[in-house]
Amino acid sequence: MNYQKITQFDTANGTGIRIVLWVSGCEHHCEGCHNQITWDKDSGQPFDSSTLSTLLVNLNKPYVAGLTLSGGDPLASYN
Repeated sequence: MNYQKITQFDTANGTGIRIVLWVSGCEHHCEGCHNQITWDKDSGQPFDSSTLSTLLVNLNKPYVAGLTLSGGDPLASYN
């Protein structure tokens, strides 16, 4: 799986302060999509153990309410 970026301290993509993982790859290509950069599943950077560690450290902070998966299509089979 590839991802475009990780947003920390996000308040626009869920309830409370969240960490957002913006995954790469989407086959829907919705008209008016504001994240067309995420359509290519091979774009961005590989999700690896370092990325996972970063997510886990940030999710463990007491003020973080949770993780939001966005992109792209986080439920695509290749993700």
